[in-house]
Amino acid sequence: MNSEHKLSTRKKQKANHKTGYRLQIGSKEFFEDLEKLGFMPNKSKVLKMPPVPMRYFGSFVRGYFDGDGSVHFKKHWRTDQQKMRWIFSSRFTCGSENFLKDLLEKLHKTGGLKRGFITEKKGHHGFDLVFSRFDSLALFKLMYNNLTSELFLHRKFRVFKKAIQTLYGPVV
Repeated sequence: MNSEHKLSTRKKQKANHKTGYRLQIGSKEFFEDLEKLGFMPNKSKVLKMPPVPMRYFGSFVRGYFDGDGSVHFKKHWRTDQQKMRWIFSSRFTCGSENFLKDLLEKLHKTGGLKRGFITEKKGHHGFDLVFSRFDSLALFKLMYNNLTSELFLHRKFRVFKKAIQTLYGPVV
């Protein structure tokens, strides 16, 4: 790009994080060129579900999850039952509630998931699509079954795998 703009370094948030870099370009002409290519400002708030062929849907979901998803597995004290219980859940985050509604509908129709709910983040900073234990297991199967490559975030995969092994036995 032959840019003369400043390249800045972002400090690590945690010791195990990688160093981040930022290139900020304040060019109206460059912005307009990107718009012509389909880029848009604040896309996360107006994002719509793209038409994804069924054979690529698991890979699409896995890619979106790697970028804006999370999986949780931990023990939690249940006061009402007076015992520890495992919590296993997964979620997608997005600024567009409509995108998450479309994703939820498609996951119900083609991904084997049965439930899930959308909640607004505190401070009106987006939305979460949340799945509990059984739907998280179905999500794992959709995203990681029949993989032909190593194109996924291993740290998220490991949390899924640990949860499934702990709750259901060995993962094949």
